[in-house]
Amino acid sequence: MGYVAPGMTTPPRGRFDWNAFTEGFDLTAKSWTHFVAFALVALVVQFAVSMGLQVMSVPLSLNSSSAAIGAVMGVSIIAWLLQIGLNSVMYGGVLQMGYFAMSGEPVEIGQGFRAFNKFGQLLGVGVLTALASVPGVAIFAVMVMVPAAGMAAVGSQGGDAASAAIGGAVAGMLCGGLIGGIVTLYIVGRLWLAPAAVIFENYGPLDAIKRSWDLTSRCQGQMMLWLLASGLLMVLGYLLCCLPYLFALPVTLVATGVLYRDLAGLYLGGSQTFETPYPRQYGAAMPGYGGPPVETPQNPFPSPFESPSTPPPGDEPPRPSGPPPVPPPGS
Repeated sequence: MGYVAPGMTTPPRGRFDWNAFTEGFDLTAKSWTHFVAFALVALVVQFAVSMGLQVMSVPLSLNSSSAAIGAVMGVSIIAWLLQIGLNSVMYGGVLQMGYFAMSGEPVEIGQGFRAFNKFGQLLGVGVLTALASVPGVAIFAVMVMVPAAGMAAVGSQGGDAASAAIGGAVAGMLCGGLIGGIVTLYIVGRLWLAPAAVIFENYGPLDAIKRSWDLTSRCQGQMMLWLLASGLLMVLGYLLCCLPYLFALPVTLVATGVLYRDLAGLYLGGSQTFETPYPRQYGAAMPGYGGPPVETPQNPFPSPFESPSTPPPGDEPPRPSGPPPVPPPGS
């Protein structure tokens, strides 16, 4: 965006900009208690649901009958869908709160739970994203597990040939993991904005996936780096006694909302106010920023020669429109 004067905010960028991360951090920090509280409640609910489903599956797993095996598989599928749904709703709830923060409205915890109104849409986006990332996971599994199995088989024989085979297997595992990770990162990065499309523009699952794919077509590499930076931030927060994670998670999601707003060219008001220090001081808007009209400011620097007794311009007597008259000769 170039130089931004102090106190001046930016209009929708229409392109990828790392400043979205900074704005997301600032918006989260202003209402950090609400964001942290919602993240904590969401994580506790997810944990409770997960533990409850695991407890339900324990008695079924002790039975070896075909009906019990089918029941275990059914419970596992339900648990998978619930985990995806709750995870998507948590993300959507933080995005919903971020929407209000970006609009300049007060942020409340209850706003996050409004994402349950779009549970079906968010669940669909989560399932489609998980299915779309299967190729990357499959590449990772095949290219890592096959060399690992070969290494285990050859390693039992010993000798120099076995050592060389083990070294080749390790190299294959590293290359496979790198390729699979890049593929997964690319796919997830292209679909990362789909939940924001549901929250901000009420798209359905398929349309949200298409919307995210279209918006990220101009910044594919940057989105991969965005996911890496977000992941590192959350891992760092998790390692620091887990408490900073409750703040790092909303920061990354609110920043994702800011990024979606910018790439989609949405105007939400709030942090997008187009006022600058210049209109307030000199009574004129800076060119090229558009946006909603601002009130005509008063001149904060009155002339020192003016006084309360100075008549307004409309009360002055008429002024001559030409040069003063020349007196006649001899007068």
